[in-house]
Amino acid sequence: MPITTIINNKLYVQLDSWVKEGMITVTNEQKRSKTVPIKDSNFEMIDLPENSHLLQIVIKAESKTITKQIKL
Repeated sequence: MPITTIINNKLYVQLDSWVKEGMITVTNEQKRSKTVPIKDSNFEMIDLPENSHLLQIVIKAESKTITKQIKL
């Protein structure tokens, strides 16, 4: 399971070692989304949209999908 932290409007995601390739999509309550590719990385940082109060994070890697909601 990935570990997520938010500091200064940035989402930090620490990924498990099984993740070799995939993508992270973050969507806020206004349906603004940002997608970041994962390529042989154990750590990703994503700038979040301003004034977000609810985030949905979808991590797709290999053949697995993890969905997480965070209320800010």
